[in-house]
Amino acid sequence: MAVDQQTHDHSIEKTEQAHDHAIETRGQVFAFIVALAGLGLGGYLLANDKSLWGAAAAFGPFVGLVGLFVWGRWQDLRQRGKGGPLPKPPQA
Repeated sequence: MAVDQQTHDHSIEKTEQAHDHAIETRGQVFAFIVALAGLGLGGYLLANDKSLWGAAAAFGPFVGLVGLFVWGRWQDLRQRGKGGPLPKPPQA
């Protein structure tokens, strides 16, 4: 019975890992599409003398994507118990 339970647990973990990998891959594809769309729109606006809006459209998606990446890594570390808020200083 213990071997059957262990086999069952391993199959569940393997399925969860495959699912997580599929979600990460899909997120990376969508991020790539958003980045390309921002660059395309920014390039179009810059070519048509809309420098402020063009720069915002070109760099805005990158700022958002970097923020999401950092936030996701922080959440991952927090779930593993290695991250989180800064520790409080010792009380005197």
